[in-house]
Amino acid sequence: MFILLIPLNAYAETIYPSFEQRVYDPPSYCFVAPSDISEIKKSTIEKWEMEVEEAVYDWKTKLQNGVPSEFKYLWNLSYLGSDTEPLPDCDYPIYLKPYPDNNDNWYESLGIFSAYYDIIHVYFLNILFEWVEKSQTELYGVPYYDGDSLRTFSEIGGTARHEIGHSFGLDHYSTDDDDVRTKWSKLNVIPSIMITGLGTDKNFRQITDIDISKVRAIYGSGGFYAFSTTPIPQPTTPIPQPTTPIPQPILPIIPIFPFENIGISSDEIIVDRYSTQYLKVFGNISENVLLIGHPVFLKITYPDLTEELLRITIGSRSGGQFETTMSFDHYDLLGTYIISATYLEHTDKSMDVKFKIISKDTHSKSNSQIINKQPSSLTNDDYDGDGIIDNIDSCPYDTETFNGYQDTDGCPDKLSDKLPNSLQTLNVDSSIVGLSITANAIEGSDTFEIIGSTTDINNIVTLVVKSPTGNLINVDQSSPDKNGNFILDVAVEGGLWFQDGAYTVTAQQGNDSMFVDSVEIEIADGVVVPEFGTIAAMILAVAIISIIAISSKSRLNIVPRY
Repeated sequence: MFILLIPLNAYAETIYPSFEQRVYDPPSYCFVAPSDISEIKKSTIEKWEMEVEEAVYDWKTKLQNGVPSEFKYLWNLSYLGSDTEPLPDCDYPIYLKPYPDNNDNWYESLGIFSAYYDIIHVYFLNILFEWVEKSQTELYGVPYYDGDSLRTFSEIGGTARHEIGHSFGLDHYSTDDDDVRTKWSKLNVIPSIMITGLGTDKNFRQITDIDISKVRAIYGSGGFYAFSTTPIPQPTTPIPQPTTPIPQPILPIIPIFPFENIGISSDEIIVDRYSTQYLKVFGNISENVLLIGHPVFLKITYPDLTEELLRITIGSRSGGQFETTMSFDHYDLLGTYIISATYLEHTDKSMDVKFKIISKDTHSKSNSQIINKQPSSLTNDDYDGDGIIDNIDSCPYDTETFNGYQDTDGCPDKLSDKLPNSLQTLNVDSSIVGLSITANAIEGSDTFEIIGSTTDINNIVTLVVKSPTGNLINVDQSSPDKNGNFILDVAVEGGLWFQDGAYTVTAQQGNDSMFVDSVEIEIADGVVVPEFGTIAAMILAVAIISIIAISSKSRLNIVPRY
């Protein structure tokens, strides 16, 4: 995947935001044992419970560490015990499950905290990767739950600590610098329990001072009573008379919801071997929280549970709008991606968006299909299901395109594969094969029109607009009609069109140069100027002819104005 940011971040940054979750009293936790899996030994379940109990007390001990004894009660956590159902008065039951109940949520493969239901799930089946061959030289891994192996006890303990952190309102600790993340992976202990994608073993993933400081910052001097509807209880032991001035109380961090909306151009991206597909991510910051110059961070969670952090600077002319474009091709990992947005150290989980990457050419098993399957179940005599058995299929993981051209080799093909050698066979005039576009608009308009034609009516046309300095402004797509014609309207609006000059519009189908064409559009002060396009040229020509005609008949002198 290739990601274009407007504008690009100039330096690395690490963030540790909170989200809207808060506890309203010292929280209690309990262990909910799996009751319907006879294959799991009782001793194993007991060990899982010990790991969960240890995770609760680990948080409690470290939060109370260094706090005067008379105020330790403000940071109390309690563990109530275990059963096959949540115990009474248990605020946050911790369930041990083999895998998610909903296969669409496969990406939550290690564990999940649900703020809506106030529950934690920790999944105990080990995760393996099925290496699927996309071509003779390409492999990609699809995670699945292995029904024959369990995660280690230490991994269960590390995941429990992470999910308990979410129950306090902690979001993930992230960086936009790949080098920094690589350094984290080489440490004996990573900087935060809330980092994802770098293993879950509790010996490597521990609650650190960074985590304790963040929890204390969220709740302030009131501890876990900060958001309680009842007054904070007074300490049970007398408070000694202070010998130094009493510090000002630390106020808690009130959750804010910084975004009016966040959207994506599509919730499903279909990739193939011949073209690049684009996804636009856009949103608006609420006017009452907007601070110019503070960036928006987009966290992209990949299907393999790794993350990438993208930084977008909010300019003075943006009006709180932000936008970026991601591009995908057949090299990218298939599956579900999640985008979370953070602003001013606040993440609004209700604004999370998801999309799926699906292959057009490969018929590899989806994540929901391969959960609890062994790798051997994916090997068949005709893996891609195109009717050409694997031992004679040149592309055993790519489906044949049956179009009268090399239909027995088992590989997909497109129009340009047939050119130029088979032009006479296909009775195609090579002079008209390809794609072309023109731009039309009226002077002073804030929209313009791209009119095009193509001889490839089966593939989507992708339109890319770039600024005079080469920044990506807009991406759109259109499907040609049965005659190969297409029209796209482009609006000149938003903070990305602030530059005056020639904007380049490129239309493209796949990677064949015959199916690529570009035009330039002059923009000044956010509107179209008449130096391009058929309509604009006609208007300009008519205006010039009219002036000449009037001048000739009336013998008017055209005096230049300075």
